Amino acid sequence: MSSCSYHADKQGSWHCPSCIKSFCTTCFPGGEKNFDGTSARCPLCRSELTFSVEDEDLPPFWRISWQFFRYPLQLQPMILLGLLFLVTQIAMSDLSATVTEQAGQLVVGGVLALALFIMVIHYGLAIIAALSEEQWQAPKLFDSESNILLTFKLLVALFVMYFFAGLLSMVSHSLAVIASVLVTLSIPAVTMVIALTHSLRDATNPAILAGVMVRIGWSYLLLWFAYTAVSNGGTALVWLFEGTESIKFLVTLLVVGSAYFSLVAYAMMGYTLFVNRNKLGLGNAEQQGVSLQPAEYDCQRVLGYSHLLLFEGRKKQAFEMVKDGLRRYPNEMRLRERMHRLLMLSEQTELLDKHSQRYLALLHEKGNIGAAARTLDEVITKIPGFEPEPELRYAIANIYFQQGRFDKAEALIGEPESWPASYIDRAGLYLLLAKAGLESGRPLQSVAELAATAGKLATPASQQQLEAQQLNQMALKMAEHSE
Repeated sequence: MSSCSYHADKQGSWHCPSCIKSFCTTCFPGGEKNFDGTSARCPLCRSELTFSVEDEDLPPFWRISWQFFRYPLQLQPMILLGLLFLVTQIAMSDLSATVTEQAGQLVVGGVLALALFIMVIHYGLAIIAALSEEQWQAPKLFDSESNILLTFKLLVALFVMYFFAGLLSMVSHSLAVIASVLVTLSIPAVTMVIALTHSLRDATNPAILAGVMVRIGWSYLLLWFAYTAVSNGGTALVWLFEGTESIKFLVTLLVVGSAYFSLVAYAMMGYTLFVNRNKLGLGNAEQQGVSLQPAEYDCQRVLGYSHLLLFEGRKKQAFEMVKDGLRRYPNEMRLRERMHRLLMLSEQTELLDKHSQRYLALLHEKGNIGAAARTLDEVITKIPGFEPEPELRYAIANIYFQQGRFDKAEALIGEPESWPASYIDRAGLYLLLAKAGLESGRPLQSVAELAATAGKLATPASQQQLEAQQLNQMALKMAEHSE
């Protein structure tokens, strides 16, 4: 996949055949629900865009195999395994009984085992469908919406394929061998197609099955190998305990173990479908971009499109787009920041002055004084005499003081007497000016006077008054020593 034409470190999801440009989801945000039922259009030339899904860097199934062996240990699969265990115990309950009694037990147990065998396959298909959508929580065992006919469709599909392989054996031994190998190789594909499409016709269509195997690629061979090995896990367990004399134990181990490993294999199939969903065309429409809430989409669209227009040198269009966005969302900080950048690139100082007052006030309201100080530094380079509102001036001057920019703090405060009479914290104003003056090298007598004024204006016995008095005394002592 090509990179975004405007963000080299991002993949281009949308492509314009006319502009020969690629756009990432930052440049062209949103999904099909945001396009009002129409096709996605290029922000630059309005041509129809094509979409390429960004493949996620998902690990293949063999790298997370432990998750599949843990999968059947969830509650719902464990209930199924528990039922199999109980049925096996019923079927093998009394091996010392007469032949007639044993036959009756075996018939009852056999019927129950067959029913549970069908249930295992049916539940396995549900697992495939769930994991194909990355739902790691095991589906419900008795789901009212599940279709038991899927199990019979799968069995019929496998029967049909083996039947035709058998017919070929009458024609040629070589053809029979090849057909048997192909049928065996296609079992995971048949199972996955049934689980997703519910179609017997698709599951017996060689072209569809071949397409699934080819699109998944060489990892399908690994899946088939894992499926074959895991499906025989129950038999392997019996082989490990072949020295055990208890037939009941071995049969139970075979039945429950085979079911457990079958569920592991089904989980592997479902996850393989999820990893390869885009290659297989399983991605839904929502994956063509990510649909956003209308207001969020509108803001992201303005930000993305204005970036493209600015990059293409179409500053006026970018400005008008952001301006229009701010009419709808006047307090949206991302749009305010984008407008600030656009105005800093222009010579419209009057608009910059007006916008900066509002932008700085919003930054102050949201407690982002550090960003307000940086923004003020930028604005002053374009408008040297610019001054924010008094409340904000004090807050930014305090930030300057904390940053050690004492001259900047003093310059921003200026003469306290010139501040509006409506400004309340005049004691704080004088105190901050005195502290900044002491650090910047202002005459000590002047610092002492500023501190004394702050002490007079402060609330009696307050921390502010105490700090002002201490600063006044310190400045006076330092002035005496310096004489």
